[in-house]
Amino acid sequence: MGADDRFWNRDELYEEVWATPMQTLAKKYGISDVGLAKIRRKLLIPVPGRGYWARKEAGQKVELAPLPQIKEKIALQKPQPRPEPPKPDNFATPEEAAQLEQLERATGEFILKHGSLSHPLIVQSRTVLKSADANDHKSLWTRESCLDIRVSKDSVTTAL
Repeated sequence: MGADDRFWNRDELYEEVWATPMQTLAKKYGISDVGLAKIRRKLLIPVPGRGYWARKEAGQKVELAPLPQIKEKIALQKPQPRPEPPKPDNFATPEEAAQLEQLERATGEFILKHGSLSHPLIVQSRTVLKSADANDHKSLWTRESCLDIRVSKDSVTTAL
């Protein structure tokens, strides 16, 4: 990786900002659109105004704001991209993965954050409670080490 790859190129970013919407461009760099907007402001790069993308998509002529000249070169280091979100297949049962997929389709976002299903205590408790016995009140019990939850066999998945 060259030294120039670690820093934002003002001219290239200007071209990209006027060719691609900020949210799409931010995903390319693995940062949020707000983070990219901050970088853009620090580099004194103008952005398209309201209706620019609609007019461009409709085939109308759109004008680009000129890139202003600066007296001193601004060197901003690129941030490290965010890691990929965890894939449900790595930590969820097939039923949970199907539920997550259904939620993602319905809401358009991945609801659970990393660690919610993959936490070692949840994985261990899922294994232990699958083979646990029920008491007179239909609550599962076990002598093995797991989360201290009182739950019936039918509610284990929901509880975890």
